[in-house]
Amino acid sequence: CLKAMEKDRGHRYASAQEFADDIARVRRGEAIQARPPSFFYRLGKRLARRKALTIVSAAAIVVAGTLATVAVVSQRKARVSREQALTQLRKRTQMALEAALGFRRAGRLEEMRRYGAETEEACREAIRDFPDRPEPHHELGRMYRALMRDGDALAEQEAALRLDPRYAPALYERVVLLARRYRRLLAELIARAWREEGRLDEPSRRALGSKDPEMQALRARLAEDLRFLDSEAARGLQAWVKGETAAARESLSAAVKKPGAPEEAFEALATLEAEQGRYDESVRVWSRAIDADLGYLPHLEGRAGAYIEWGRSSGSREHFEKAVEDYATALGREPRITAWIGRGRARTEWAVRMENPAGLHQAAVEDFGEALKADPAAEEAWTGRGLARLNWGAFQQDRREDPSALYQLAVQDFGKALERNPDRDGTWSLRGLTHLYWGDWKKEPAAPYEAAIRDFDEAIRRSPVREWTWRYRAHARRKLGLVLEDQAKDPVERYEGAIADYGEALRRDASRGESWVMRGRTRVDLALWISGQGRDPEPLFRDAVGDFTGAMKFDPAARGLRADALATWALHRMEHGNDPSDQFRGAIGDYSAILDQTPADADAFARRGRAYEEWGRWTKRPEEYRAALRDYEAAVERDPKRADSLRKSIDFCRRMAQ
Repeated sequence: CLKAMEKDRGHRYASAQEFADDIARVRRGEAIQARPPSFFYRLGKRLARRKALTIVSAAAIVVAGTLATVAVVSQRKARVSREQALTQLRKRTQMALEAALGFRRAGRLEEMRRYGAETEEACREAIRDFPDRPEPHHELGRMYRALMRDGDALAEQEAALRLDPRYAPALYERVVLLARRYRRLLAELIARAWREEGRLDEPSRRALGSKDPEMQALRARLAEDLRFLDSEAARGLQAWVKGETAAARESLSAAVKKPGAPEEAFEALATLEAEQGRYDESVRVWSRAIDADLGYLPHLEGRAGAYIEWGRSSGSREHFEKAVEDYATALGREPRITAWIGRGRARTEWAVRMENPAGLHQAAVEDFGEALKADPAAEEAWTGRGLARLNWGAFQQDRREDPSALYQLAVQDFGKALERNPDRDGTWSLRGLTHLYWGDWKKEPAAPYEAAIRDFDEAIRRSPVREWTWRYRAHARRKLGLVLEDQAKDPVERYEGAIADYGEALRRDASRGESWVMRGRTRVDLALWISGQGRDPEPLFRDAVGDFTGAMKFDPAARGLRADALATWALHRMEHGNDPSDQFRGAIGDYSAILDQTPADADAFARRGRAYEEWGRWTKRPEEYRAALRDYEAAVERDPKRADSLRKSIDFCRRMAQ
């Protein structure tokens, strides 16, 4: 019906017959030609009835479609614009970096810094514009490294890696900077070991990195980062971190031979050579690096450090002099705290190896002072200046000049260092050593000795493994015992403490002849004291002789001390009515062995004569007196100044020998 009434002629029946045929089909139940109007047809009819609304709606649809298209295009353009901006940044910073490095290699650091400032400004702007991208941080960090601002450089690479943990350029930069920090820390540990132990063999040097927690953590971080990198230098660094010396040397040697070799390859190879005790090779590698880049100051400082290690190993003062020259060159180009501290160390070690340091101690103190002006919180500078003043004071003390002012300042410097790091056992020990030396100078030494013991207590509480700390606390306890004895006070506790400390020192290093000797001497001191108190000193004398025997394995001069101990023991036995013959025979045998080696030793003749004389008092035989007389006369013949002191003994033995 609706089809028959359609207004649009094209949608009505074509004729009355078509309409009649459809009616007949309905009656028969057959399908008809008429169909419901389609959706689009009905929509068109509706829009036709509402022409104004239709026009607005159509416009809205067109606008929405246009905006969507514009948005997509804009997003694409924005992405392209960001990439173009980052590409421009990379080009700009790369050009500035190459220019800065060119000036640096020529040693023109002022021009280098100008390009660095321009790059920093551009990178800061890019960081603000692209806070989600690692590239600006990486580029800025790379420039900072070129400017030798390693701390700032590492901070920027860490920022880049927080945005993209696998961003390879930043990973490589972090490896380089962490490796450099590892080398600096290793140099500090080596310097500290020499300062505190006075020696460092190659196995101990190689073990330093495995003992220090910070070194272990750095190695682990380096190994993790290097897993994602692949280059000649990176492979060399990876082998070095793993301890694969031969592979590291091969890769790094290949890397430094290539044109434009990176500075990190030179640094790693030079450090590797020094670790193996090949200091001449280390110096050669550093020298090649310096020739390639005149303005890169860490290379100059690195060669200076290699010269210091070479000087420690060889004992040659020339190497310390060369180290001082390199640090001076570096400071002339740009004053850096690392160079001030390095030159101070070099001068300190050079000074203690010279009979007349000629102002080196004072120069070292001034270098550390400059470092502290740059950074008052630099613990190493406070410790270094304290050590320089300690050594300077000891030099003055040896010349019988008052060292008190220097020792007081050294104590203050070590105190400042301990304020910054109270867990540094070596610094406690150095301050204790200063108190000990100061006590040796003072007329009233008890207070400095007690202060020394307290400092050594703190050092041992923090690290009980150091042999020298036990040994020096033992020295302080023994000396305080002697002071108490002079004051007629009981020294037993101090002597026993010293004997125990020497024992702990020997447990850690049984080859230290000094500890054997000093424990023997302390046992003799204690034996004489308790003998005067009516107690039996025999075990102490016996153990003292054993200590001197142990010392003779490392120091033949200890034979004279053993002879003296045997003679003293023999006298004690005589006083108590016990046969001293075995002890006198032992003492005379030791003095005779000394005279076989040094026939002109007047003192040995006099001491053997004394042993014969006292033994003669026990045996009442003229043979011992005759032997004593011969020895006294031989002593006077070799040293006529002894004639007055030996006259009574010579006259007595002459009478008793008849």
